[in-house]
Formats: sequence, C-alpha cells, structure tokens
Amino acid sequence: MKLNLDARAAVTLSKDMTLRDYAQGCWRMRGLERGQRLSIIAIPEVKRLIRAVASTASLTSDILAWLVTNSIRSEHMQRMQLTMQHLSAVWRRAAIRDVQAMDAPFGIEQAAFVAPWAEPGALPTRPSTTWPA
Repeated sequence: MKLNLDARAAVTLSKDMTLRDYAQGCWRMRGLERGQRLSIIAIPEVKRLIRAVASTASLTSDILAWLVTNSIRSEHMQRMQLTMQHLSAVWRRAAIRDVQAMDAPFGIEQAAFVAPWAEPGALPTRPSTTWPA
C-alpha cells in the first residue's frame, strides 16, 4: 500500500519491546527518510520504565536507551535458557553413550533399546543390529 509522503504512523511501546521490535515496526513506513513521520505512544507504566532507565532532556534518547536495555535483558534471558538446556542435556549425552556401548537384551533391536534415552537429533545412533528371534 503506497502512503503519502506526509503520512504519520503511530508506534506503540510495550513493556517488553526491544530495539529490534521497535525498528521493525518503524520501518514499515517506507518513506521515513522522505517526509513520513512517527508518533510514539506509550502507556504510563511504560513511561515509568523508560524514566527508570534514563531521564535526560531528550525523550528520544531515553526511549532508545530503554529499548537497548530491554534488548540486553532479552539476550541475557535467552542465553540463560540456552545454558540451562545445555546443562540438562549433559547427563543424557553420557547416559546414551553408555547405553549405546551396551549390548541390547536378546530380541530387542539396539535402536529400540536406546530410544527412551535419546533426544531427537541429539546424537547420531549407530546402525541398528537385528537380534536373532
């Protein structure tokens, strides 16, 4: 949809918004560099959060500082979650290697013997051996 060069868009700020989210929303106005404008809308709770991070004479700088802070916080949370997932998989890797090294009980394919301990895609399994019936 083509917008006039004097069009104005409203950008709302949410409490968990990051700089990436904000930029993505703003650049939906394709003519920002040619005269289109943005109006920023925030509820009082978000305004308080912005002022808690930065309180300078420039509201634009304060908003950007708050968005960068949220981005850092979000990246930190994602990193912590990834670390927890990695740590929870450490014992599984060791256990599955031990199980793979064992001989499967008589009559059970090795892949079926290992399956309860394997996470999908976590470790490649050895080619299964069909045990005599």
